[in-house]
Amino acid sequence: MGIHSTAVANRFLEHAEKAERKLTQMQLQKLVYIAHGWNLAINDRALTEDHPIAWDYGPVYRALWKALRRYGSSPVTEKVKIGDFDTSATGRRANEISTGSLEKPETAVVNKVFEVYGKYEAFQLSAITHAEGTPWDEVFVKNGGKDSVIPNKLIKDHFYELAEQRAR
Repeated sequence: MGIHSTAVANRFLEHAEKAERKLTQMQLQKLVYIAHGWNLAINDRALTEDHPIAWDYGPVYRALWKALRRYGSSPVTEKVKIGDFDTSATGRRANEISTGSLEKPETAVVNKVFEVYGKYEAFQLSAITHAEGTPWDEVFVKNGGKDSVIPNKLIKDHFYELAEQRAR
């Protein structure tokens, strides 16, 4: 079933802090999406419980966007709290950091995605995630699906194909 996209983003923020790097909202969007895709292909299960949707600049997790939009293109300076994306959260719960438990294989995927993709700028990650032939392209461009959910099967098939290409 996975964990919330904001919890995955917080994992990437932890990695960035240890590496003494900063990540923007767009970088986090794309890193979460890429990790979700690789996890579907490698571990055959969703990393995120919420689904990416097709927006102009590629796949976006709506709750993550809501939580981080205040940063614009500036680096994200704090971990995402539940109240940042869930308006029904009140009191102590609203101030809790968004977390979730991952199995060892999922943690390995998140770690590897940060290692490989964490150094890319936002525009580079955006280009990767919304190039021709990607799941975003299939939903947004070819089917006119702005704001449509990008199906996990489409994402899994795409990342599985990427893995096969790299293996050749």
